[in-house]
Amino acid sequence: VDMIIIKGNKKTKDKVIRRELVIKEGDLFDSRKLQLSREKVYNLGFFKQVNIDVRPGSREGYMNLVVDVEEQPTGTISLGGGYGTTSGFSIFADVAENNLLGNGQRIGARFEYGPERTSITLSFNERWLVNQPIGVSASIFYNLYNVQSNQTVFPEIDQESEYKREAFGYAVGLSYRFLDYYSVGTSWSHAFT
Repeated sequence: VDMIIIKGNKKTKDKVIRRELVIKEGDLFDSRKLQLSREKVYNLGFFKQVNIDVRPGSREGYMNLVVDVEEQPTGTISLGGGYGTTSGFSIFADVAENNLLGNGQRIGARFEYGPERTSITLSFNERWLVNQPIGVSASIFYNLYNVQSNQTVFPEIDQESEYKREAFGYAVGLSYRFLDYYSVGTSWSHAFT
């Protein structure tokens, strides 16, 4: 492979596409690596189509690869509602951008509201830290719950009590992607109540 040319990307930066390519400049041509590269770029979720064409290179025996992508919108909005026996009825909204500034990062916000529970979560996810397949995620959250309890300080009174429980917290996570489709990771969450 002589050169890899990327075209069709207006928002997504070249490096976001290049780091998913299994076949690199200077490698011997391998159709399996070519197909795997196409799948990995498509699986980012940023493109409607990903085509890789093979063209003659600048030297005898070498070829150029042209990665031609067609971008699609990467922002999402989800609205919904639900009912749970402990949380009651609630409605929620999720807003996210999955390709922040063309860097392949995800930023999102989730709002949930109901008579028994209210929560807000802001999150950020980076898939490639320092040009390595190391994922980093971080979020902060705020929760407000109505808690019902039948425990009282006076055992002779059989009456339920209700109070509000408020929590503010954060979560961080690290993951490592290997063998193209596998990853392993860990996360930590802490809440201040």
